[in-house]
Amino acid sequence: MLDWSRRRLLAAVGTAGAVGAGGWALAERTRCRPFVEPQWTYVGRRRLGPTVRSGNDLLLPEGYGVTGSSTDHRLAAVEPFSAQVQWAVVAEGGGFGVPVRVDDTVYVGTGRDTVRALDADTGERRWIYDPGGREEHGGGAWGQPLVTGDRVLVGVSHSTDPNADPTDPDEFAHRVVALDRNDGSEVWATPVSGQVWTGPALASGVVVAAARQGVLHGLDPATGESLWGVSLPDRVTQPVSIVADGVLAVVADDGTVAFVDVPDATIRRTRNPVRDATSLAHSGDTLYVGGAEGRVAALATDIDGGIDAETGAPRWTYDAEVPVDGVAVAGETVFAIDRTGHRHRIVDGERTARDRLVETEHTDGCGWDGNLRRVLDATVVRGGLYIAGRFWTRLYPIER
Repeated sequence: MLDWSRRRLLAAVGTAGAVGAGGWALAERTRCRPFVEPQWTYVGRRRLGPTVRSGNDLLLPEGYGVTGSSTDHRLAAVEPFSAQVQWAVVAEGGGFGVPVRVDDTVYVGTGRDTVRALDADTGERRWIYDPGGREEHGGGAWGQPLVTGDRVLVGVSHSTDPNADPTDPDEFAHRVVALDRNDGSEVWATPVSGQVWTGPALASGVVVAAARQGVLHGLDPATGESLWGVSLPDRVTQPVSIVADGVLAVVADDGTVAFVDVPDATIRRTRNPVRDATSLAHSGDTLYVGGAEGRVAALATDIDGGIDAETGAPRWTYDAEVPVDGVAVAGETVFAIDRTGHRHRIVDGERTARDRLVETEHTDGCGWDGNLRRVLDATVVRGGLYIAGRFWTRLYPIER
């Protein structure tokens, strides 16, 4: 038996006490897997929106969904391999929506209800559309504009009452507006049942806009005439996907996926592959949906002969065991970003790797606390995985 001296015994007790009184967290952190270093980090103000390709650059919107803010937010065009800012413009009192570049112009909405046309190379403003919103909070033009022919179509919500209650949709005017691409003048404006959080889509000659409150609207692109409306089981905050000729897939927030025949304004079928949809990616003939219960589901979009249509079930499902807040696709690989800051690599429903993308924090352990959503979007652009968070956008390598 070892003969421990009093000094050695006290040293051992002191070490154990340190572990128990705070050193435990350090001991835990030594067992954490190394995290994947991002190639770069772009630090923004608050709530970075989806990363959008613009020629050889990337567009990074700040303040996505933010209104009534005293902080200015930027829309920045950055070089994709270094995050060097090529140009930036500022929005006051709110953030930027999802931009789109067509030819040499970037079109983007803001939290102040306006829509801007910018020179894609310099950021210089070409025109601005202002519907006259004066509310302090609420409203905005958040969805990615649809550019077709000589028109720019976008959902805009505004109120002329400075004190309008943002929780009361009746105090706001919700419209889809068509603007002239050359000068931003209003060609037509059609009221819809609620805020259009995602951009409109064009299918079979019909403009389709999803109101956040759960109604799909079909509009005539030439006149704005309302053609039909389809009710969905829950709100819609995910983009509408064109999955076949004249067929759209719409994901409601409760996880219902509805396949809608646009010309007939009928729902062909619905599926409920996840609960509480948080993220969406569409690639080829497959729709990938992530949910707050931790599931990722792959659905065939060939609704006439696909696997999903024959079996009534997704092609595959994967359980990340914690909420999934971002889904992105690169070839045959699906990336699911979970709420603890881990990246799951999935091929045909099987996990091939699980990597930690975030630093170890004293309060969170090996990754983030899974009770708070910090990732808002994930996408693959130009061979890189871009993840937008509450305060940053980061580029991660796709290859390990």
